[in-house]
Amino acid sequence: IKPDGTIRYVNDAMCQLLGYTREALLQLKFMDLWAELNDEPWEDRWQELQKNGVLHMEVLLKSKKGADIPVSVSIKHQNFL
Repeated sequence: IKPDGTIRYVNDAMCQLLGYTREALLQLKFMDLWAELNDEPWEDRWQELQKNGVLHMEVLLKSKKGADIPVSVSIKHQNFL
């Protein structure tokens, strides 16, 4: 995930789980899928990722059909510039 929340990479399992094609998911921002966004702003999580180099979250993501799906997300910091 890039600093603005744009999805940079997604695996096949996530595509199948959420019901999106890879191309469709790569056009979205993580915030578009995060059902609990109002409780935990992305900016706070991005700062945590910057500080620790890795971020692990248990979150609810919205599927293409609107279902809330609990998932474990792991994000590794890389230089995006």
